[in-house]
This record gives sequence, C-alpha cells and structure tokens, in this order.
Amino acid sequence: MAVIKILNFAALILSTVALPHLHSTCTSFQLPEHCGCEATANELPSITCDDITPADFATVLDSVKNRTIKSLEITHCDPSITDLQPLPAFTAQNIVIEDCGFETIADNAFANVAQLESLSLYINLIRALPLFGPLKDLKYLTLADNKIERLDQKDFVASSGAQNTFDGLTNLKELYISHNSITDITDTAFKSLNSLTDIKIDHNPLKTLSPLAFASQELRELILGLDVENSVLANVPDYAKYFVNKYYINGTYYDINEDGTPIRH
Repeated sequence: MAVIKILNFAALILSTVALPHLHSTCTSFQLPEHCGCEATANELPSITCDDITPADFATVLDSVKNRTIKSLEITHCDPSITDLQPLPAFTAQNIVIEDCGFETIADNAFANVAQLESLSLYINLIRALPLFGPLKDLKYLTLADNKIERLDQKDFVASSGAQNTFDGLTNLKELYISHNSITDITDTAFKSLNSLTDIKIDHNPLKTLSPLAFASQELRELILGLDVENSVLANVPDYAKYFVNKYYINGTYYDINEDGTPIRH
C-alpha cells in the first residue's frame, strides 16, 4: 500500500511539471554547415540558414519534412535557385526565404505547410506570382523587392477553381508588395482578400488604379507611395476617404481630407 501511495504521489508531481514539447530539440535535425537551430524547453525549434547552396537548400527542406518547427529562415542562396518548387509537408508558423534569386514559384508551393501564418519572399527576382492556394492561416505576406509586374491571373482558371493569385488567402491581414514593377492594379487584384487591413504598394510605377480595387476591404492603412508630380495618378481616388486614414507620398505620411486628397502640413 505504501509503495502504491509513493507511486501515485510521484505521478502527481510529474503531471504538474511542464514537459518539453516533443519537437523542442534541435539535435534530431540534420542541417548543413551554414544553418543553425535554436529551441528552448517551451518553444518549437527555429531554423536559420545563411549563404547556402541549392544542395543545402534541398537538405534543409528534407530535414524539416513531416516535422513541426516554429520558423524557417533562409537568407541568400549562392548560386541562385531560379525556380521554387512545392515545399514538402511540415508545420511552421513563419517562413522567410530571402535573396535566393527566385524567378518563378510553382503554384501551391506552400500548400503543404500547415499552420503557416507569415511568409516572406523578400529580395528575389519574381516576375509573375503563382496561385498561392488555400493558406487559411496566412496573415502576413511580404513580396517586396522583386520584379513583379502584375498581381492577378486572369488568363486561366486552376483545377482548384482559383483564378487570382491571392484566392484562398481568406485571413490575410497585411500585404507588402513595395519596390516592384507593378503598373496596373485591377478591380480583381485583391478581390478575395476580405480580411486585408494593411497594404503597402509604394515604389511601384503605378499608372492605373481601379476605383474598385479595394472594394472588398475595410483598410486601416494604404501606402501607395505616389509621386503626385510625375505619376499619372494625381492622388488617391475619392473612395480612399472611406477606408484610409493616411497615405504616403515621397517618403512623407499625409492625413486625408474629406475629398480623399492629402492634407499638406
């Protein structure tokens, strides 16, 4: 009887102790030389890589396959990886792949990544955006500093039924597409992004902006970065006053007049 009581007491103590997450160790990851892994007892592993080869890139993806991590950050690939193919199945909250030379991205490239909340493809050479697919958990998407020329895909309808590049990103809140080559924003470019609150499109050679481009959103902030003297867009369209509290011209934030024009201080 005494032995049973002791065992029960030991079990009670163990039940009150926060045991490490099953995936909170870095030792089981087979990572290349220029990669590292950090994890604490209460957090999932975060993997970072800098200045890696395409072979290293493949090794990293193979290492995280069917695993659960907090984040994967890859900065600079040498030589460049021009074509990004679909990633394997794994779970991660955050993915950053910057300065790897991507020119094209396969449709649904991130569809196998579960619970993905933040994705950054900053500083690449992307010209045409893929169909991102149903990433229902994605809230933050960074596509700044690329070569993107257009935002929507109206030339075909994918087998999934998606027609525009952002179809399926139903919970996306923030979109950053500054420093690209976008000239036209159509009425369907952001049609499916009903949860969008913040968007930055500054430093693009915008020529046309559809009055219906943001009809589906209640934006908190719109940064267009217009040059009112040199752009064919003289100012933000009148409808801006309904959902934008300020915008940005040549490095300066301006409040909005009732007619949608900037308040110059």
